[in-house]
Amino acid sequence: MSIADMVNSIIEGLEEMTSMANIAYLPSGFVDVKKALKTLSKQKKDWDLEILEDDEEYNLNFEGGLIITVPKEHWEDFNTKFGSPLESGVLCLGSFLSEALDDDIKKLAVEFKSELNKMLGKEPFKTVKQQIVKWIATFPRHGFDTTDDCPIFYHTTSKCIQLLTDRTLRAYGDDRGYLEVLINAIKENQPLNAFEGFKDDSYLYCGIVKSTYENVRMTYETHVNLAFEVDTSIYIDNIDVVDELEADVKTIKAVKNMIYPMGNRFEKRFFKRIKDTIEDLD
Repeated sequence: MSIADMVNSIIEGLEEMTSMANIAYLPSGFVDVKKALKTLSKQKKDWDLEILEDDEEYNLNFEGGLIITVPKEHWEDFNTKFGSPLESGVLCLGSFLSEALDDDIKKLAVEFKSELNKMLGKEPFKTVKQQIVKWIATFPRHGFDTTDDCPIFYHTTSKCIQLLTDRTLRAYGDDRGYLEVLINAIKENQPLNAFEGFKDDSYLYCGIVKSTYENVRMTYETHVNLAFEVDTSIYIDNIDVVDELEADVKTIKAVKNMIYPMGNRFEKRFFKRIKDTIEDLD
């Protein structure tokens, strides 16, 4: 979390505390009381509670940080929310703290998914997806494959993001600080290979497309690693096609049946060149 984010978070917390300093309880209004107690619990778990009574109401004073006013006709109903009658003394807000933390984690989970989706709309992911679409348009007969060391795949992106979110929460759901730093890194397009949660992943995003054209089997494979570096390759099971392409196209290199671009992607018309080569050799 940046210094600016931390300052904003503190200001928001102070504003929330200021707005909730005095609350009047009605049977239909415990949601507001609960929200105030959750916020209070984040400061500390145990509070000195002083209950003051007059002719018409009770005033519950939490060390001046919060005052809840309860009309006498609703006092019994109010106490049912706590399981037992309230008395002056130390009151533990542990249950409200647990709920507050759960709420915070749920919000972070939503933000985590949102930032991942935003990230996949930026480079290099944008160009990688465009290349996959272009390959599929050139070779429509296709299927997809997966690998164990990559959490997000082109053909099941939404499902993968949900699974990655679930995996992250299972491992770090009780570590809000880790989640906030991770989300901030995603927002700022920082490499993710320093995060323990990705230690078993070689890549962050993959597209593996298996295609067939004129009885020639091919696999177009592209990966974005955790440092946002791209590698791309094409497997062609017909070595004559590979040899012909290697002889004619100067922007590729071939290793047996594998073809690699000289840069991180193939030139604009290379997929059409593969198609034409297969047709010419048929």
